[in-house]
Amino acid sequence: MIGASDIVHTHAQALLEIKEAELLGVFNSDFGRTKNFAERYNIKAYQKLEDVLTDSEVGVVDIVGLPGAHADYGMVAARAGKLCYC
Repeated sequence: MIGASDIVHTHAQALLEIKEAELLGVFNSDFGRTKNFAERYNIKAYQKLEDVLTDSEVGVVDIVGLPGAHADYGMVAARAGKLCYC
């Protein structure tokens, strides 16, 4: 997941209900929020966006940050070969 806005928990809960999906990690520009979210769901806490995009385990990126950043994050993720949705 990219972003740790208020909606992130709703997205996480939805992903956890999909048996074919796995919640692997989270990145947010505020690393404190990243760590809190990662600890709650027992997932990776990425310090840099590049770490998410170069992680071979990550195939799909859920963009849940601020709406104004969705397009930028989506373009970067797509260029890195990741599927993305928001």
